[in-house]
Amino acid sequence: MAENSEFRSLIRKMAIVGSISSYLLVTILIGVFGGLWLDGHFGTNGLYLILGFILGLGAGAYGVFSLVKRFMGDDK
Repeated sequence: MAENSEFRSLIRKMAIVGSISSYLLVTILIGVFGGLWLDGHFGTNGLYLILGFILGLGAGAYGVFSLVKRFMGDDK
């Protein structure tokens, strides 16, 4: 029975790591590609790229925070 509990714990940890990396990767990529598109559309040189990266990083951090908060709440 202990092996089943350890296996579930391992799967849970892998799910958390996978979700965190997905949140960060997807939100940053959306911000970067959106910034690149806006730079091309408005003719700016990297302004919207940097803003998109920062916004994507912020959105990813918020998503990670809420995800970890939800997972930590399940442990109680």
